[in-house]
Amino acid sequence: GPIQVDTSAPVATFTTKPGSRARGTLTYVLHFNEPIVTTPGSAASLENTDFVYTGTAAGCQISITPIAASNDYTIELSTCGEGSLTLQLIDDAVTDLVGNTGQLAIFANTTVDNTGARVISVTTGSSSPTNASSVTFSIVFSESVTGLAANSSDFTINSNIAPTSCTFGSLTGSGTTYSLTLNNCGDGEVISLTVNDGAVVDLAGNSSATTTTAKTSANLTIDRTPATATFSTQSSTNATGQFTIVATFSEAVTGVVSSSFSNTGTASIGTIVVTRVNATTYNLAITAVSSGTVILQLVGPATDLAGNAAPQLGVSSTSSAVTVALAGLTQGFTTNPNPLVNQDPSYILTFSRSVTGL
Repeated sequence: GPIQVDTSAPVATFTTKPGSRARGTLTYVLHFNEPIVTTPGSAASLENTDFVYTGTAAGCQISITPIAASNDYTIELSTCGEGSLTLQLIDDAVTDLVGNTGQLAIFANTTVDNTGARVISVTTGSSSPTNASSVTFSIVFSESVTGLAANSSDFTINSNIAPTSCTFGSLTGSGTTYSLTLNNCGDGEVISLTVNDGAVVDLAGNSSATTTTAKTSANLTIDRTPATATFSTQSSTNATGQFTIVATFSEAVTGVVSSSFSNTGTASIGTIVVTRVNATTYNLAITAVSSGTVILQLVGPATDLAGNAAPQLGVSSTSSAVTVALAGLTQGFTTNPNPLVNQDPSYILTFSRSVTGL
């Protein structure tokens, strides 16, 4: 019968190989375009010594398994350390059935990654406290990940109130950085966000690693209630017209000025002099110029650290009355000019208390 002449060297290709990042045992399928010598121990057959690997990964063990009824072989690399890895089938590794040599080397590259991604940080741009209607957290991982979802499987919303009223909103991002929005968090809640272990997988397929601190954000206080004020004074009566009312706020406030208060009593008063004692306490120096009552009411502005402006609609902060009973007003000239002068005379008129209307 006819004789077929074959003078070509076998051609090898990797038909299956790991992706750019891989974990655990690395599996390759090596295909030859024709049958090769399979005699055990023969230099012409495929053996472990026909493969070399280079890169920063170390400690790999190579195994070869023929695939039945084919010219294919399963190549497995196990116990590899992490790092870059290039697997090479060397030149002239095998011979075909008629003795042709000259098969060319082939290569397959990957990076061995057996460690899951770590949470680097969970932060929010909102300052604490905040009166925001929604809060957005930024989540940063140590490497690119997939599989993150806005639900209780991947995140835990920690709150001082159980159950929390916060709900999951939108999740955006890719790679190493994501943003998650929480909606409807209740007034008075102190919340933080935790990324659950195993929430994501990296590009090699590793589940996210357990971390201890970075996976949980700092606490964030939700405050949508404006401050209220209480007032105190040393006495409910006054005969001099000068006294101090102390305004103590329910939380730290800023922007407190004389116009933050109005007098709803019957006495006439001058401009209130405000002195800040600390973030919650302010001394209000009052000068009454007529008898009657002094009743201070908080009218604003007074803004807490979350940005809530006092007073809240329908909430009144009013002092108790101080009754002012001024003695009759007296006055006199404390300096009189000489009876005879050669220039316009100058007089000093002194009243027994502060007056207006001159």
